[in-house]
Amino acid sequence: MNPICHIVGAGEICAKDLDELKKKKPNDYIIAADGGFRFLADNGIMPDILIGDFDSLKESHVHIPESLPIHRLNPVKDYTDMHTSIQHGLSKGFKNFKLYGAVGGRIDHTIANIQLLSWLANLNCNARMLSCENTFDILHNSEIYFPAHMKGFISVFSLSEKSTGVYERGLKYELTDATLTSTFPLGVSNEFTGTKSLIKVTEGTLLIVSPR
Repeated sequence: MNPICHIVGAGEICAKDLDELKKKKPNDYIIAADGGFRFLADNGIMPDILIGDFDSLKESHVHIPESLPIHRLNPVKDYTDMHTSIQHGLSKGFKNFKLYGAVGGRIDHTIANIQLLSWLANLNCNARMLSCENTFDILHNSEIYFPAHMKGFISVFSLSEKSTGVYERGLKYELTDATLTSTFPLGVSNEFTGTKSLIKVTEGTLLIVSPR
């Protein structure tokens, strides 16, 4: 298993994510992106580094150990705390990322984090964003399989202006060599059918929102 860079933000985080963070592999890495440190500290998880301008932590009374490496950012900046955290993970050589606390709260930050997922995919990294209800995956000129036990709705959106050669198999509504665009949500609200399913894009970048 390739090592994972786990980045914890200040948005919606679920108890179900605790086990994975607590049982991180020896070569995994945990970054607290500003207010995400509060969640980690409350649950006894020590990140490898804390990155942020501390706007989400300044009203908090959470104790920050002196031994914890800190990268303090100027609040007047072009890069969000999550963006800088991802850049740090890339500088450490990571190609696999999981983002927690990156959904919920301010909708503009959620949209920004989706853009960051797309950026990572275009860098040939594997990136996944998790909320309590959904998993957000990015496909760039690639494919993804879902197991037969999946239930509920799955939606597919084109983040590139045009995504061509799109295939959806094993879902209620199938696509064959279709074209999805960034201005028409044709792929919204598909459904799992109890069989193994596939989504593939030949040329382009897709956002896939599936249930957890």
